[in-house]
Amino acid sequence: MEMELKTERTALVVIDMQNAFCADDGSLAEAGINITNL
Repeated sequence: MEMELKTERTALVVIDMQNAFCADDGSLAEAGINITNL
């Protein structure tokens, strides 16, 4: 199945990246990744 991406009707939504990845209890920290320098 081939799909066509219509850019005039497409949006990229990025929500809450800072809290999800850079917070002390975020995704990266929970995965054991050192986020001290982020």
